[in-house]
Amino acid sequence: TKLYEECRESEAPAQHVQFKYGVALGKSRRVREALALFKQMEKEEPKNALLLHHIGILLAGSGRPLEALDYCRRALALSPDRARLWDGLGFAHLKIRKYPEAAKAFLKAATLNPAFRDAWRHLLHAYHNGGERERLEGAKAYVQSAWPEQLARFEQEKGRELFD
Repeated sequence: TKLYEECRESEAPAQHVQFKYGVALGKSRRVREALALFKQMEKEEPKNALLLHHIGILLAGSGRPLEALDYCRRALALSPDRARLWDGLGFAHLKIRKYPEAAKAFLKAATLNPAFRDAWRHLLHAYHNGGERERLEGAKAYVQSAWPEQLARFEQEKGRELFD
């Protein structure tokens, strides 16, 4: 992939290149390889909140949401003001069908970063799957006005298993 080539040619520190490569593996659905790389990196950087977050997301997306919750919570304990980490916690809750908890986490992510489009789309899924029709309609109206492409993506994804 293009990102892999960029990583190979990068003059960045090895950890940074490994991290970018792990993200690229995850995006290309090579989850087992990405997890192996990130778990190895975790041994060297056990308090890297973003690394723990990515492990959590990969675990949640690969059918291991309870493990994912642990990683997401550990990441948040280290960096509670990062919207992406709250979105990860919400995603893990979404995977175990704890929709109210997922919605709370997505709302926290959106509060920390109101322009975080994925958090808003994920919130739509939490409301939809949790049967929160009134909240869903209100959130859909906002997302439609701010990012119509995110609402269209939600409508395409609705009822399907989310990977990201």
